[in-house]
Amino acid sequence: MTNYILFPTTRTFIRGMKAAKAASIPHRVRAVPTHITHQCGMCLEIEHDAEMLAALKTALEHEQIEYQIISEQ
Repeated sequence: MTNYILFPTTRTFIRGMKAAKAASIPHRVRAVPTHITHQCGMCLEIEHDAEMLAALKTALEHEQIEYQIISEQ
């Protein structure tokens, strides 16, 4: 399963990327897949790992970063 973490703006995407990096959460930066629509064209992608996903949520919420998670198989 793949998780796409979407952000409403480029600025929040950059903040989210920095938060993931600071928390040592393995992720990839990629364009939002064409079948997913959102305001910002970039997203973070992480493989399904409940522990990493929970850590990312904690890091984003600690920094008060707005996000949305789309999970796909």
